[in-house]
Parts: sequence; structure tokens; C-alpha cells
Amino acid sequence: MSIRSNLPNMIKDAMRARDQIRLDTIRFVMSQAKNLEIDLKRELNDDEFISLLKKEVKNRNEAIEQFRTGGREDIVLEEEAKVKIIQEFLPAEMNDEDLHSIVKKVVDATEDKSNFGLVMKAVMAEVKGKADGKRVTAAVKNALG
Repeated sequence: MSIRSNLPNMIKDAMRARDQIRLDTIRFVMSQAKNLEIDLKRELNDDEFISLLKKEVKNRNEAIEQFRTGGREDIVLEEEAKVKIIQEFLPAEMNDEDLHSIVKKVVDATEDKSNFGLVMKAVMAEVKGKADGKRVTAAVKNALG
């Protein structure tokens, strides 16, 4: 069963629990997925849905920083709660040891070690969304020296 197809049941559970923030967040995610499906004229697969969720987490984290700058702590707390709910749908992040071993393997296999972009592309293909791009970039920079 895909993550996307489980959303209506999650909405019902949130309604029963009277958890308004969870309900609003799941409804928003479902509407974003539906809008993307309309644009694509087909249903989303799990990888596309996870990509949508990661984009949403990134957008909300940027908004949190702006609200903090503006002194709106009430909105910051609500947005942080929504980010935590969205992150529940995402697969677990890769730990640092696994990331460093993948980076080392790719760097050893790469002939042109001075080409940062080539190494990054290969590492991102190996990682396949299981690690944040900032972490991957830092690991590659560290490995290349």
C-alpha cells in the first residue's frame, strides 16, 4: 500500500482524535499531491510523493526562519509542529557512517576527483533521497579535501 493511498485513513484518525493541526497538515499534503497529479495527468508514485513531501518540509523550514526573524513565535511553533507531522511520512535519513562509506566508494571509483559536480551527481544517485543534499555536499567536500 502506498503512502499516498493511506492519507484518507489518516485524516479520519486525526478527526477522531480532534487533532486540528494534524488534520490540517494531512489535508494540505493531500491537496498538494492531488494538484500535482492533476498537472501530471496521472497518479504519483511513492518517489514523487516523497519528493513532494521533502519540498514541503524545505519550504516550511524557510518560512519558520522568516517568521522567527519577524518575531512571530506563535506561528513558528505551529509550523514546526506541521514539519514534524510531514516528516513522519518520510523514510528515515541515512546515518553518517553509511553516507561516508558511499561517498568514499564513489570517490574511489571516480577518475576525475577534481570534478565536484560529477562526484556529487554520482553520490546523489547512490543516496536516492535518503540523505539531505546539504549533508551530502559537506561529505563530498570533506572527502575531496
